[in-house]
Amino acid sequence: MNIHLPKVDRKKNGQGLVEFALILPVLIMLIFGTIEFGRYLVAYVATATASREASRYGSAAGGNAAGLPRYQDCAGMRAAARKIGFLAGITDNDIDIQYDAGPGFTDDIPDDCGTTDLHGPSNIQLGDRVVVTVISHFEPIVPMFGLEGGLLDIQSITSRTIIRNIAVGPAQPPSPPPMPKVTFNTPDTSFDEPPSTSPVDYSVTVHLTEGPDHPVTIPVTVKATSTASGGADYTLATLAVSFAAYQQDVSFVVTIQPDLFDEEDETIILVLGTAAGIELGDTPEHTVTIVDNDGPPEVFFQTIVGQNVSENAMAAVVVQLSAESEKTVTVEFGATGGTADLLGADYTLLGAHPLEFTPHTTSASFIISGTVDMIYEGTETALISLLEPVENATIRTGYDTATIGIIDADSPPKVEFLLDKQSGSETSGIMPVIIRLIDPNTPGLEIISGVDTTVNYIVSGTATEGIGDDYTIDASPVVIPAGQSRATINVHVLQDLIPEGDETVIITMGTIINAEPGSIPEHILTISSKVVYFETPNSTTLNSKTLAEGVTTWTIRAEVNTAPTENAIHVPLYLSGTATRNSDYTISAPLELVFPIGATEALIDVTIRDDTLDEDDNETVILTMGDPDYASRADPFVYTINISDNENSPKVTFAISNQSKAEDNANPNMIVEVRLVDPSTGALTTSGRDIGVNFNVAGTATASGNYYDYTIDASPVIIPAGTSIVNLNITLRNDGWDEEDSESILIDLLTPTNASLGAITQHTVSIGDDDAMPKVGFNIASDSLTEANETKTVLAVLDAFSGRPVTVYYNIGGSAIRTGLDPDYSITASPVVIPAYTTSFPININVLDDGTLGEADETVALAMTTPTNATAFGITNYTLTIIDNDIVCPTAGQFFINANKLYFDVSNINLGSVIYYLMRIEINWPKDPNDQRLDDIYFGGSPTPLAYPAGAELPNDTDPSTVVVWTTTDALRTLLPNTTKRLDFEF
Repeated sequence: MNIHLPKVDRKKNGQGLVEFALILPVLIMLIFGTIEFGRYLVAYVATATASREASRYGSAAGGNAAGLPRYQDCAGMRAAARKIGFLAGITDNDIDIQYDAGPGFTDDIPDDCGTTDLHGPSNIQLGDRVVVTVISHFEPIVPMFGLEGGLLDIQSITSRTIIRNIAVGPAQPPSPPPMPKVTFNTPDTSFDEPPSTSPVDYSVTVHLTEGPDHPVTIPVTVKATSTASGGADYTLATLAVSFAAYQQDVSFVVTIQPDLFDEEDETIILVLGTAAGIELGDTPEHTVTIVDNDGPPEVFFQTIVGQNVSENAMAAVVVQLSAESEKTVTVEFGATGGTADLLGADYTLLGAHPLEFTPHTTSASFIISGTVDMIYEGTETALISLLEPVENATIRTGYDTATIGIIDADSPPKVEFLLDKQSGSETSGIMPVIIRLIDPNTPGLEIISGVDTTVNYIVSGTATEGIGDDYTIDASPVVIPAGQSRATINVHVLQDLIPEGDETVIITMGTIINAEPGSIPEHILTISSKVVYFETPNSTTLNSKTLAEGVTTWTIRAEVNTAPTENAIHVPLYLSGTATRNSDYTISAPLELVFPIGATEALIDVTIRDDTLDEDDNETVILTMGDPDYASRADPFVYTINISDNENSPKVTFAISNQSKAEDNANPNMIVEVRLVDPSTGALTTSGRDIGVNFNVAGTATASGNYYDYTIDASPVIIPAGTSIVNLNITLRNDGWDEEDSESILIDLLTPTNASLGAITQHTVSIGDDDAMPKVGFNIASDSLTEANETKTVLAVLDAFSGRPVTVYYNIGGSAIRTGLDPDYSITASPVVIPAYTTSFPININVLDDGTLGEADETVALAMTTPTNATAFGITNYTLTIIDNDIVCPTAGQFFINANKLYFDVSNINLGSVIYYLMRIEINWPKDPNDQRLDDIYFGGSPTPLAYPAGAELPNDTDPSTVVVWTTTDALRTLLPNTTKRLDFEF
C-alpha cells in the first residue's frame, strides 16, 4: 500500500503551537484528575479493606498468642486494620470498635474497645456482632472548594457476627467435629444421712458426650450456696474427674458423714468445670440433698438441786441440750413455786424470753438475781421450770424444774427483853414480860423477821412458882412468829395472904433459834407489897392542878404506902399533854421520883412560864408513873397540870382593801394578803394556835361554771401557829370574750377560828376586760314561704361569745301588712336580746293564710339598727317573700244573684300546681247592721264598672248575663268588688 503524506506548510506551525497551548491545560487537568481518582480509589479501597479485615479478625474463633479470644483482642483488631489501612494513612485514632446484639437491636453492648484498650468485653452472647468503623482523611493534590479543612473523609463500617469455629487465615481447614460436652447424668439426688457412726459412700456420675482420643480431666467445685458443710457433713474423694481416652462416663464418691444432731435437710451443689476442647453440657450442676435422720434434742437444767444464790448477788442458771442442733432452739422458763416469794420480793429472773440456743450451741443461761429485802429469812427455795412453748426440742422429763436456794444476806436479828425489870404487887394479876427483835446493826430499832424466832428461857428468883404459891408463868419456849417483832411471856402473880417481903421472878434467855442474844437477856420481875401513887390514893382532887401563865413553881408530891427498908424505890416519869416543855413549862431532872430508904414521899417541881403567844386556854402537862423498882403503882399514878392562857386573841385583817388587774395570759396570778395583827397595836404578830381564816366570795365576776372568770383558794385558809401571814391565791382567766369593762371579786372575812376580825374585812379585786365587742348580723339575707299558717325563723347571730347580753334592734317593713282586719303575718317584736354566753336568738315571723283572692306576693323586710354591747356587721338586712296561695282568677266569668248571694261560675281556676274545673264561687251580699243588703255594690274593672242597687235582680236567674268582673290591668287579674265593705268569700 502506498501512503501519501501531504506537504506541510510551515506557515501553519504557529497555529499548531497556539492550539497546543489551548489543549495543554485540559490535558493537565485530565492527567491530575486521573491521578486524584487513583489516589482516592486507593484510599477508599484501603479504608473498606481495613474495616473488613478488622471485623473479620474480631469475629473469628480462636484467640491470640496469649489465649485472649479474638473478639476481645482490641489491639489485634486494630493491627489487622492497619495492615492495609496504612495506604490511606489510617492510625489507631481512625479505628472505632464497638459491639451490638445484631440487626434489630438498638442497644449497644457496653465496654467498647477504646483507642488504648487492649481487651474488649467478655459478656459476648450468641449472635452478638463486632462493628468496626474506619475513617480515612483524603487530601486532594489540587485544592477543591467546599471541603472543610481541605480534607475529604472516607468512612467504612463493617459488622460481623462473632463465631468461635472459624479462624482467620489464608486457607481454612475442614470444619472440626462437634466439641464434646461434659454434664451430670441427673440434676439432683437425695441421700439419707447414715444411721450409725459409720460414713456412707454415694457415687455421682459425670458424662462426656463424645469421648476424646486423649485423657481429659474435668474440675469439680462445690458451690458457695451449698448448705452442707465440707468435712462435717460430707467429704469428696476428689475435686476432679478424669476420663481416659474415649471414655464417656466416670463416677466419683461423695461420702456422707453421720452426726447426732437435728438439722434441716442440707445440700451439696457440685459444679463442673471445663477443659481444653470440652464444653459444658445441659446439666453442669448437680445437687445432692442429705436427708436428716436425727430427732430433736432434749432441753434440760444442768443442775436441778444444789445451786444457790445470795440475796445481794446474781447467778447464771444453765440450761442444756442433749445434742447439737443445726436449728435454733427456744424454750420458755419461769417461776413455779418454792418458799421464796415469787419474782420481786425475794428474787427476779433476768434474760430474754424465750431462752434461745443458737445453732451448734448446747447450753444457754438466764440470770437469777437475789433481792435484798432487809428481812432475815434464812435460806429459801425458788422453783424454776422449763415451760411450753418449746421449738425444735423436747423438755426432758424429771429435769424440767430446778430448785435454787436463796441464801439470806441479812444478819439474823437480836432478841432481847423490852425492859430489864418491872415491879408489881400480889394484886397485879397477869404481868406481861415482852421480848422483841432488834436490828443487829441499830440498837433499839425494832424489826420483824421472815422466819419464826424461838427463845428458850430459864426461870429463877426468890418467888415460888406454882398454883397456891407466888406465881405461874407460860411454859418455855416463847415464839415470835415470822412477820412480827414481839412476843409475850405472861406471869400470873398470885395473892397468898402471907406477910412477906419483896420477891423476885428472874427470867433468863437460853437457847435461841433464828436470832442472836441482844443487850437485855434477863428480866427481873419484883413482886412487892409497896405501892406508890400521887398524893392520897383514889383522890380526885389532889392529882390535878390549874395554874395561870406566869413564873410559878408547883411541887408535886408522891407517896408510898410503906417506906422501903432495903432498896430505894425509883419511879420513872413520862411527860405528855398539849403544853410544850421549856416553852410553856420546865421540870426538874431527872424525870423520876425517888423514895430513899425510910422515906414515904418523893417530890418533883414544875415551873409554869409566861409567853406572849395566844394559846389554848387549857394547855396541859401530864406526868405518868412508869413501873417502879421494888414496888408497884396504884391510882392515881397520873398527875395533870392545867395552864390557863393570859393573852388576848389576835385579829385577822386584809393588808389592803383593793387592787386591780387586767386579764393576762402571761401573768394571770395575783395574791391577797391576810395578816395576823396584835389587837392593841395593830402590828404583825403570831399565835400559838393555828388561825382558821374564813371568808366569803361575791361580786360580778364568777368563779364557777363553764364561763368562770377566776379561781380562788377555798375557805378557810390557815395561818399556822408561829406565822403572821397567809396569801389567798387568785388566778384570772383570759377568757377571750367581751364582758363588763370592770368585773369585781368581793372577798369578805368571816369570823375566824382562834382570832377576831380586824380593821380591813373586805377586799375588792377589779378585773379589767381586754376583749373586743362581738359582731352581730342576720344568719341569712333572704328567704321565702308559701302563704300558710306557718312560721319562718331568722337568727340574730354573734361571731363570738359575749359575757354580756346583746340587744338587737331592727326596723320592720315590706309590702305585707301586720295590722288591721286581715294581717299577713305577726313577728317577734324589736328588740330581741341574745343572752350572755349564747351566740344567737330567733326572730319568728308567723305567716297567716288570709284567703284573699289573687293578691300579689308580699314581703317582710327587717333592717338591723345599732345594737347594744355589739356592733352590726355582715348581713344587716333580711327579706322574707310571702308567696300567695290564693286563686289566680281567669279573665272572664258568669255570675248571678240568688236570694242574698252572688254566684260566679268559672270554667277553671288554677290554685298553684292544681287546676280545678267548673268551680262555683259563692259570695255573701254585704249587709248593714240591720241585716239589709247594701246599695252601690260595684263589680267590674275600669273604666266602666257595673253598679247594682240593693233591690236589683237580673232578668232571669237561670240565664245569667255575662259581664266583665275581672280587672286586666295586672298579671294576677285581681277580683274587684268595689265596695266600702269587704266581701265575705265562701268556697
